[in-house]
Amino acid sequence: MNHFQKTQYYGKEIVRITNKHNKTLGIELLKSNTLSLFFDSYYKFCEENGCKKGCRKLHKKHFQSNNASWLGIDISYKSMQRLKKLNESPVLQQWALCGDEHIVVNSFIIDAYQEGMSYEECQVKAKMKRDGTNEFTDSVKKQIVRRQLFKCANKPNSTFEKKYNYNCLLFQVPDRNGSFGLEGYEIDHIIPIRDGGLATFENGQALCLNCHRVKSNTECQKIRKF
Repeated sequence: MNHFQKTQYYGKEIVRITNKHNKTLGIELLKSNTLSLFFDSYYKFCEENGCKKGCRKLHKKHFQSNNASWLGIDISYKSMQRLKKLNESPVLQQWALCGDEHIVVNSFIIDAYQEGMSYEECQVKAKMKRDGTNEFTDSVKKQIVRRQLFKCANKPNSTFEKKYNYNCLLFQVPDRNGSFGLEGYEIDHIIPIRDGGLATFENGQALCLNCHRVKSNTECQKIRKF
């Protein structure tokens, strides 16, 4: 059960939270217009306990079991980090307060969000983090290969050809013009997973098996050199 109580801190009314497992904590604070007051109170508490004036950092020691009574709130350090991100991000606040039942700002969304992300991109990244995967769904694979008209992304003079210095063999076969055959194709992350690339429609490309092998080998060599 979630417990919210309005109480006075430094002359201002603020919401007091008594359940650290409440996932909608930040949303409730936003709706009651007390999230910024919540952090104002925390920063004031920091200054009164030896921190530099103007410090806007979270201090892990304040959330340890023997020193977690600041402001009368029982909350974990990780949850507090999420609240801070929510408090400092206008986009996350907009999503949280838009009132659209399809927009959900939970802990996974907050953790996944990076500046400039659309909600759809954030949702995909959040799902991947939650499920522990970064693989393209069958639906996205079909959309990608249809977008390319069932042809390899490594067209003559393409960015891929210039970057990896490799000419796709399918474009050199008469009557094929880059079209995939029975040998099939691979759906590839344009921005690699290690660089934060997501398994999204925008970040996917269909490559023939040879082109995919060339890219994979080249990227692996870069990693080894690094």
